[in-house]
Amino acid sequence: MKNLLKIIILLQVSFLVGQTNFRGRIVDEQTKQPIQGAKVSVSDQGLGVLSNDLGYFVYSKYHKVVDRNSALSITAPGYEEIVKVGADIRQLFGSVSTIYLGKGKKKKEKKLNNAHIYWDVSSSVGNYDFEKTWRRLVQFLEQEQIKTINFTAFNTQKIAEKELKVSNQSLDELRLQLGQTQQNGLSNYNLISDTDTDAVVLVSNGNAVYGDISANGNIPFYSIMIGRDGNAKYLNQLAQFTDGTFLQASNGISSTDNRSIVTGIIKTESGPIQGASIFKKGGLLEYHSKADGSFEIPADDGDILTFSFLGTQTKSLPVENRQSPLAVYLEPLAELLDEIVLKEKRITQDNEVITGFGKESKDKLGYAVNYLTSEEIKPEVQFVSDILRGRFAGIIVNGFGSQATISIRNTQTFGGADETPTGSGGASPLWVIDNNQFQATIGEVNSFVDPQNIESISVLKSAAATVRFGTLGIDGVIIIRTKTGSARLSTDDPIVPSLLVSGNNYKENLPLLNLSGKQASYITELEGLNTVEEKYLRYKEMAFNREPSLSFYIDMAQYFQRYNQALANEILDKLVVVGNNNAKVLRVVAYMYEAVKAYDKARLMYERIVKLAPKEAQSYRDLAMIYQEVGEYNKALELYINMLGKQLKGINFTGLENSLKSELSRLIAHHKDKIEFQRLPNEWLRVGYNVDLRMVIEWSDRTVPFEFQFVNPNKKYYTWAHTLEDNKRRLYEEQDQGFQTEEFIVDDAPAGDWIVNIQYLGEKDQFNIPPYLKYTIYRNYGTINEQKEVKVIKLYQQNDKVTLSKIDL
Repeated sequence: MKNLLKIIILLQVSFLVGQTNFRGRIVDEQTKQPIQGAKVSVSDQGLGVLSNDLGYFVYSKYHKVVDRNSALSITAPGYEEIVKVGADIRQLFGSVSTIYLGKGKKKKEKKLNNAHIYWDVSSSVGNYDFEKTWRRLVQFLEQEQIKTINFTAFNTQKIAEKELKVSNQSLDELRLQLGQTQQNGLSNYNLISDTDTDAVVLVSNGNAVYGDISANGNIPFYSIMIGRDGNAKYLNQLAQFTDGTFLQASNGISSTDNRSIVTGIIKTESGPIQGASIFKKGGLLEYHSKADGSFEIPADDGDILTFSFLGTQTKSLPVENRQSPLAVYLEPLAELLDEIVLKEKRITQDNEVITGFGKESKDKLGYAVNYLTSEEIKPEVQFVSDILRGRFAGIIVNGFGSQATISIRNTQTFGGADETPTGSGGASPLWVIDNNQFQATIGEVNSFVDPQNIESISVLKSAAATVRFGTLGIDGVIIIRTKTGSARLSTDDPIVPSLLVSGNNYKENLPLLNLSGKQASYITELEGLNTVEEKYLRYKEMAFNREPSLSFYIDMAQYFQRYNQALANEILDKLVVVGNNNAKVLRVVAYMYEAVKAYDKARLMYERIVKLAPKEAQSYRDLAMIYQEVGEYNKALELYINMLGKQLKGINFTGLENSLKSELSRLIAHHKDKIEFQRLPNEWLRVGYNVDLRMVIEWSDRTVPFEFQFVNPNKKYYTWAHTLEDNKRRLYEEQDQGFQTEEFIVDDAPAGDWIVNIQYLGEKDQFNIPPYLKYTIYRNYGTINEQKEVKVIKLYQQNDKVTLSKIDL
């Protein structure tokens, strides 16, 4: 019986499935014996997998999606091919299946009469021996007696195409033409096809910047590896899966041939650090420590290595003896010890406090800290004043409920009881509630803060602890974190008092943001030249003579956008070449493409980022968003099912959940007729979804400190701080889950001008890769009248608080 597929489902599969992840065993239908080397592949998902000697296979591609046009192929020599399409493929997801193949006609070995040659002419392959590579290609054509060839030179796109009959003259002409082709752009394997040919010959390094080669295994691939740091493993897998041949190892000058590998381990007092960043000064490549804190990085004696991790002091060390492993100890940031994040480690021993950063002496802290968590707040407590009464030394609470008053004694003493206080020693303290500062009375706080909604309370009573609050904190600071802190800015939302209470009146008059920031000297130099050609030539000279720099290439790309978008794209391509394996660099490039609505290019970039960071939640969310922009609505739907349905093993989307729900609702509102929305559970569907204004901020580095402030038409402000001091739990969630996005909703709000301010709170040269921020405004979000605006700003240059936008509602 032809094309017979019998599947034994061993696990119950829900209708809500999205991840491309299934496994099984392939056996002979009649003999029930395992079939080794059977090919399992899904169209447009790159290379498939082969079954092992027991017939088992595992197919896992979490960053790929299945839509209605996807096709699964299962085949083996001498057996009939099985093909399943679209939703039928999902029946295999989450299950272990036994797949039976029926016997078929054995395919005759086909003589190769023609071949399609794809020659990579991108900058990303680096230098190689062109003549040697050409001779190896000609040798292959002679051995296989190829009669005709289709030739394609490619980088990001197809540069040249030619069809010819094989002869000495035609090959000499092709060799001459190819030898004169300038290497440029980036390699894109999406351009490679195995249709209408007997064989494919790939001349590349196996390290595509963009795309995947989709091969079902019926057409053999032959590859000649060229360039620097070629990926022989990938090219071998390609040949094995397609019954082709890996023709030649790299003949380029590999950057690994003459470099040394420096090893070491990174620790804090608490133990080894996983995920610490390691940079070599003067480059854009980033490396990370493993689970045991160990690392390997290519470097030589004299190189400077920089080590950083969230909550610790950045350290730079020279490589003095590359043969000896480096022992790197990162000190905790002292100012972060005002709160203890890991509550289960909140123990005291003698004069030491054990924190998430290791043991710290109380004396070493240098300031007075009192801290209570939700577990220590009794269920019968009704007012904040009752929590503070008698629990914190130096706090005086008089009265009860709305009539209560509070003061902090000796707020400016440094711990000695005999010291003379320099503060007022009896005035009302500063309140910081969910990162927002209020000069409020305890009675006002009692009226809008529910004690049972408090996650933690900290009381700071010394100059060292309150220095960041300036004179506002001179009489002490009480910091409250609530369990339901929200970024929704509706003025009728009861859980967000920050725009309603007294003490947060906005009185500033800030300058508007200059999107280009402070003009660099190299841009000033370009402006002194007359023609675009002269400017571009000078840019290339500058790029050749300087160390790779993210800000240099971004500045140049933004500058040339005024004159020629193609030249700007070439500059961004160069940045991608030098920072190809750094998701932070590529994320900024994607921001740039989105800002000019070059969504196809942004899509390629986000697909690359998923490959580099497959364990980070942000990667999948960004891909889902860009799929909407390019019209791949069902691919976007699939990813939302993956994310909100918790389908991706080992990846936590909790921190992105609100944003994902908003974006899925928008997808349904705009494109319900184009997606398989029937796959969604009813609780995911919102009727008549729309909001007045949605603001989304995304930043390229999860550790960057900044502050985002909103001012409503009544001149009340709301502040969202992305700092360890103010939002420590959030930053550690970002680090753990791998996301860097926040949404802000303004709905049913008073009409008038809303002001959005921003300020960078880090040091000038704190980051090896300067952080950028993408700011997206949606008006009438989710409706047919929706409007979208994207801005990309140099976050690291906004040391002074500025107004990012003024929005009229």
